[in-house]
Amino acid sequence: MAAASASTVLEAKLSHGPSRIGTLIFGVVLVAGLIFIGQSIARDLANIELGSAWPSHLFQIRTLQCANL
Repeated sequence: MAAASASTVLEAKLSHGPSRIGTLIFGVVLVAGLIFIGQSIARDLANIELGSAWPSHLFQIRTLQCANL
């Protein structure tokens, strides 16, 4: 009997959608994470100087990737 009432309470809680505050917090954390990722990638790529070999190597890697499909 206790298991049946516990599942009904759980179903009642799950039948409600997410709260607005929870959705807002999730959205803020998601946007902050995306900004952090973007800044980290930009900082990592800022010091890379593309020499004459880079385009050739990138083309070769891409060609090999396409050939493995």
